[in-house]
Order: sequence, then structure tokens, then C-alpha cells
Amino acid sequence: MRFLMIPLLSLFGFSIAPASVLTEKNQQQMSFYLDSRFDAGHDVYYNCQSVEMSVTLFLQQLGAQNVYVRCSGGIDDLYPPPAWPAHLNLSFQSLKTASTSVANPISADWKEISINAFDDCFLLSQIFGKIQPGMDIKDVDGPNHCFEPDSAFHLKLKALIAL
Repeated sequence: MRFLMIPLLSLFGFSIAPASVLTEKNQQQMSFYLDSRFDAGHDVYYNCQSVEMSVTLFLQQLGAQNVYVRCSGGIDDLYPPPAWPAHLNLSFQSLKTASTSVANPISADWKEISINAFDDCFLLSQIFGKIQPGMDIKDVDGPNHCFEPDSAFHLKLKALIAL
């Protein structure tokens, strides 16, 4: 009886394995200003070099590929104030569920992703709000309300990741 149970259990385990999803590459290009008004009387300006690094890492954590981030404005270390709202130009590829007529579908699975940052809540919340419509994601939990611009940021979701 024991010998029969092992093959049955393995068959059962394979039958509930998640099926891969057929996807296609989705090219996104975006251009927008970061909001500098956090709340009444509280303005936030960013150094473009740190914004470019943070946004690139954030997009890569969400499964984006061929990420290009260019920032202008913000705080310039070479020239003193006034500071300007940072303007971002983004370009990246993400996976989206393929239509039935796609020529070369890519196999992918839904992968759970957790992103936790000890600061940058205001920046990452804004970026997520802008890029979310351009990505195929589900089961989004977060981001929560930012109590301060540099408070902790937490996000959990499922995104399509190529096999």
C-alpha cells in the first residue's frame, strides 16, 4: 500500500502545480513630474541621481527589463536653490498576458513580490501610481499612506515573471 501512495501523491502534487501563463513583451514609455507637495506647508524635492537609482531598482524588482530612467530638475548639487519638481522620463519592458494571436508568446508565472524600503515612501508611492496601469499585476497590498515623505514603504503583489 505504501508503494502505491508515493506515486499517487506525486501525481496529485503535479496536478496542482501552477500552469504557466502565455505573455508578450509590453513596451512602456512615460513622462511625468514628481509631486513636490506632500501636505500643507511641506514641500519635497529630490536629487535626480538618487531618484534615477531608486526608480530603476524599483522597476527591476517588479520584473521590468530594459529599464531607462532619466530625471531632470529637482535639487542640483552644483547650483544652489531654487529647487524644482523633478521630471522623469521612463522606458521599460514588462510582461502582459498575451492575446491569442501573438506570434511568439513568452511563458511566465505569477510571482509574489514584496518590496520594503525604510524610506522613500512618498517617492515610491508616486512611482507605483504612475507605472501600475502599464504593468500586468494582481493581488496588490499597499502601498499604505505615507505619514512622512521618508517613512517606510511596503508593497506586496503578484507580477508576471518569465520562466
